[in-house]
Amino acid sequence: NGAAQDAFWDPTGQDNALAFCKLLTATAEKSACYTTIFNRAPNVFTSNAEHESFCAKAEVAYQADCRTRIP
Repeated sequence: NGAAQDAFWDPTGQDNALAFCKLLTATAEKSACYTTIFNRAPNVFTSNAEHESFCAKAEVAYQADCRTRIP
C-alpha cells in the first residue's frame, strides 16, 4: 500500500499507482492497494471528469468501488 500511496500524490502518479495495484496477485493485498489509492483520488483530482477517467483505468472488478468515491 505504501508504494502505491507514495506514487500517487498528484495526477501524474496515477498510472504508476494503478499499475502497482494491478501487479498484486493476493486478493486481500490487491483490494487494500486499490482502497488506498481510491481514498486518495478525491484529494488528487480537481474535477469529477478526471476522477472518472482514473476509475476507468482500474481493473473492471474495482471500478465501481472507485466511482463511489467521486464527490
